[in-house]
Amino acid sequence: MAGNLGKNPGPVPKDDVRPWQKGKAKGPKKGKPSEQIEVDKNWMVDTGATISAITAKNRDKFKLKLKAGEAAAGAGEGALEVYTGLTMVFTAVDKDGKQATVECDLQVAVDSSETAEDVLGMDQLKHVHCKVDWDPEELTGNIILKPRKPGD
Repeated sequence: MAGNLGKNPGPVPKDDVRPWQKGKAKGPKKGKPSEQIEVDKNWMVDTGATISAITAKNRDKFKLKLKAGEAAAGAGEGALEVYTGLTMVFTAVDKDGKQATVECDLQVAVDSSETAEDVLGMDQLKHVHCKVDWDPEELTGNIILKPRKPGD
């Protein structure tokens, strides 16, 4: 069975071994907040990210609410603004081996740098009870939907 994670479908350096997944972002349209829109995404799945992020270009398509506070972009990098109102859509394998669409609407950071990627971080995966299985040599793997424990 093919995994739901793979290499970056875009033009990237040959040595990029990070996991990627095609998905969507959805939320209220900028200028028409009563209208919901969906945008195709290439999520870079970052097992070191404690908050998910989108690019400023993508933020500008949605009517999002700026939240008080900020997130760190990484070692030596500046702070990122944090927003609410966006839903990240991605795929996970369920306990029966079937692909399931998963949605999560936690807050997201916005990265305005020129090298920014749309990042699916561990905050979203933890919230919907998922884990990552990734082989950086084969460039294949899965986001796996974990069975829920009693009380979850």
